[in-house]
Order: sequence, then C-alpha cells, then structure tokens
Amino acid sequence: VNDQSTQSQLSHQEVIEEKLRTFQKFNGNGDAEQWLMYLLDKFDSLGVNMAERIIWIPNVLSNEAFIWYARSANVMPTFIAFTNLFLQRFSTKRNEEIKITTNNNNVQMSNLNQDDVFGSLRSRSKQNLSKWLIEIQQAMNMLKLTDAEKLFYIFLCLEGDAGDWFLDNKHSFSTWTSFIEKIVKIFKLPGNDDNLFDQLCLSEHGIKKNTINYNFEFMKLHEKKMYLCQPLC
Repeated sequence: VNDQSTQSQLSHQEVIEEKLRTFQKFNGNGDAEQWLMYLLDKFDSLGVNMAERIIWIPNVLSNEAFIWYARSANVMPTFIAFTNLFLQRFSTKRNEEIKITTNNNNVQMSNLNQDDVFGSLRSRSKQNLSKWLIEIQQAMNMLKLTDAEKLFYIFLCLEGDAGDWFLDNKHSFSTWTSFIEKIVKIFKLPGNDDNLFDQLCLSEHGIKKNTINYNFEFMKLHEKKMYLCQPLC
C-alpha cells in the first residue's frame, strides 16, 4: 500500500512538473498581478495545495525574477510570503508616483520603487548607523508598514555580516523595538560621535515622535529621488 501511495505521489509530481513546463514564466516584466492570477488558476487546476506551491516557484520564474527569488528565497518559506514580496517587488502599483505633502511645502517623489526605498546594511563601517536607521524608518512609514511588517521586511535591507547576524538572532526579535535595540548594540561603532542617534527615545511602538519625528509629512527631501539606504563601503 505504501509503495502504491509513493508511486501515485511521484506520478502527481511528474504531472505538475510537465504541465508547468508549458506555463509562461515570469521574467520580471509585464503585469505581475495578472501573471500571479494565471499561476493561481494553474495551481488550482493541477490540485497543488497551498503548502506545496512554494516548491514550484523556481519552475515558473526566469531572468530577473528568478535571480530576485534566488537571492531572497530564505525569507519566503511559504507561498503567502512569496506572494507578498513578489507583489512588493514587481507589481506596477508599487511603482506608481508617491506624493508627499509636508507642513512647510509640497514635495513630490516620482517613480519610487523598492530599489529606491530598501538598500542594505552589510557590516560595521564608517556609515552613520543612526542615519541608516532613520532613513529605513522613514521609508517604512512612507509605505505604511506595521511594526510586524517592518520586522519581516528588514531582512531585505541587510547583507553580509549584518544579514548573517539577523538570521542567527531573529528568534530574539519579538518586536521592532527589540530589533532596533540589538542592532545598535552590535553595529554602532565604539566612540562614534553619533549624537543624533543618542537622542532617540525607544518605546514599544517604535521611536517616539516627540524626540525625532519620523512621520513622512515632516521629511525634507533635497533631491527628486532619494536613495534611502546606500550600500556600505
């Protein structure tokens, strides 16, 4: 009976693989949401359950989209997580013009996409950590992310030593505030004259507005496009 069950399972897997070979792969261009709808229909027609769908994702991506997935697969353990990040990266709605209104003036940022918002922290360096954290917080507020979502997406901003440190310690980050506290302890340079960060007052809900106001309506943008997190040297 077990042998028959195993053979049946293998046969089903082979059918799925064969059918997906003729499915149009997403290469990073085109309507991502429409393609995702086609993929959902295909999975439904093939009887692929939600838990199994993530294992077939490499079979339906190519070029830029495949490279993006290969680099980020470790933060997409489920199909739902993949869907969220896939739409975040490739949906045209994310690339629509974002208008920012401030109390003093109206500022416009055109064609803001994920690459403009999320950069990377790799290791200890001469980069001002407080500036990096503030810019990350501003970008996430601009995208109206919750603290839980910030904690989920922050890995996309970390590379090298910083990324390894996050993976080794992510079990200890129960809140966004706890992540901020721990990354400061690890990556702030000893003796660094970082007065701006020293003024920050942490609370369970993030950084208090009465110390440094991170709300995007008070952001002063000096360029048409702002790359919020430049890679560390």
